[in-house]
Amino acid sequence: LSQRLNDPGIVEQARQVVTELTAGPDAPPAVWYMRGVINETAGDASTAEQAYREALRRQPDLAAAQNNLAMLLAQRGADADEALGLAQAAVGSEPENAAFLDT
Repeated sequence: LSQRLNDPGIVEQARQVVTELTAGPDAPPAVWYMRGVINETAGDASTAEQAYREALRRQPDLAAAQNNLAMLLAQRGADADEALGLAQAAVGSEPENAAFLDT
């Protein structure tokens, strides 16, 4: 999947799919998380942030969304306290996850 997400055409198709999947009120948190990942990959940080926040609204302990939102906020130089809290929560949930430790 990660190799396919290097193709701008595939990324745009994926964006369309996750946008459709999140159109309904019952879209699961994991789909919102994937919407964040795909939009972040496409360079749309604003939409990615909104998607990660919605994933966390639906499932506050979703560690991957906590981690990705923390990294996005940190990279933007946004609210450092929020970013740190999210990163700590993600690592607290999955202390062995090396991808979370670098956030």
